[in-house]
Amino acid sequence: MKNMVYLALIVFLSCGKLFQRVDPDFKDDIVNQDTSFIFNEAILPKIDITREDEIMKMYPFEPNGRISFKIPIRKQIRYKKIQFDRILEYIQYTNKEIDRPNIKGYFGIERVYLRIFLEKGIVREYIVDHIVLEKNNWIKGIYDNTPKNQKELEAWPDSSIDMDCYWLQRKDRNIILRDTSDMHCPYWEAVPAWDR
Repeated sequence: MKNMVYLALIVFLSCGKLFQRVDPDFKDDIVNQDTSFIFNEAILPKIDITREDEIMKMYPFEPNGRISFKIPIRKQIRYKKIQFDRILEYIQYTNKEIDRPNIKGYFGIERVYLRIFLEKGIVREYIVDHIVLEKNNWIKGIYDNTPKNQKELEAWPDSSIDMDCYWLQRKDRNIILRDTSDMHCPYWEAVPAWDR
């Protein structure tokens, strides 16, 4: 019996999420997870038409990321200003196997990031960030439609600002992240954070 108690304790301690407090306003958000998403250029949402529940049917796996904003963000992406309160992110990694003496593993040859911006459950915009490895350089792929106002290394225009705002609206940010002291949000004040 004592061994069973120790085993149960080990299982509970190894599963950190059981002891991690999560801000209830963001309990359905997914910050980063692996999925088996496969990009298909023929299956893309229709702007101002496709609903979030339809996206879940179009792509049967949960997204790699799902972040929500309590206050919608308004910004220009591509040709028009949009407002969004949620972003879904799906990622497809294509790798090539390395199998040489003393070296085994994989290296990336293609990445497709599909980021969908929603407001009140309706698609307002989406970005396909498609890159392929060609002669040891990452170049834009044929499906890429990243906006011209998107800087290199940004997930979408001003994504680092929006991500700071995302974390500063969460009370559990100090539990999840190591340090948020250098974060700044031009849209709203940070909510008080829980202690670790």
